[in-house]
This record gives sequence, C-alpha cells and structure tokens, in this order.
Amino acid sequence: MQRYIHQNPVKARLVNHAEEYKWSSFYEYVNKANLVDVNFSLEMISNDRGKAIQIFMQYTNEVNDHACIDIDIDIDIDIDIDNETKLRITDEEARAIIKTECRVKNVKDLQNLDAITRNEYLRKLKGKYNLSMRQIERITGINRGIVLKA
Repeated sequence: MQRYIHQNPVKARLVNHAEEYKWSSFYEYVNKANLVDVNFSLEMISNDRGKAIQIFMQYTNEVNDHACIDIDIDIDIDIDIDNETKLRITDEEARAIIKTECRVKNVKDLQNLDAITRNEYLRKLKGKYNLSMRQIERITGINRGIVLKA
C-alpha cells in the first residue's frame, strides 16, 4: 500500500521519483517524522531503523508496471526543458491544446457547445492529453462537476 500511495505522483508524471513530490509522506519515512507515525510501517520491514529506511526507499522507488491510477497518456506534444521531459502541462500549453482539439477561438467558448460535443471534448482532454479536472475547470470556466461527469 505504501508503494501504491507514494508512486501515484510518479505514475501521474508529476515527478520522476517519489521523494520529489513535496506533498507526500515519503519524506517523513526517510527523515524525521513530524506529522506521520511511520514506526509501525518501518518496524514491519526491520527492527533496525536504518535498514528499514533503506529497504523502504528501495522498494518504493522500484520500477514496476502496476497501474496505481488510471492514466492513459497518448500525448503528441514532446516538450524538452534542459534535457528533461516536462511532466506537467502548463495552463498556456493546455489552452493551445483546447483551442486546437476543440476547434474554438477562445477556451471559454467550450462552455457554449452543446452538452454532447462539450463532453466528448472534455473526455478527450482528460484522457488523451492528461489535463486535470481542476486545470480544465480553471481555464474554461466549466464547473468541475460537469468536467468530472463528462
């Protein structure tokens, strides 16, 4: 379960390694725990805390093909910054994708499409381009509930 939780940001392509995600409890496990009671989990691994942390880090970062979250990324945009693949699509890039994919002049125009067409586009934006519901809501002004149900 710990690997599942800590690998979600990696599988979502928000970061390259679990320890890079600043909202994760990963840091609590490998450094001083302030918010999370990590003793139970670490003691299950080993009574030697140093060894437990080492095994925890190795296990958490082990590459696996388990589907932690449902993401099917089939994105045609390859963005390279300082020789590293960019993992998150900026709002500016998302606007360009929406304008092109939805054939609208302004991203807010997506609100004016009939519900069936709008929902098809929303599904494509979430699925094919991996835009988050919050990002779509923020950029288009479409209620998050509508984006979620699409």
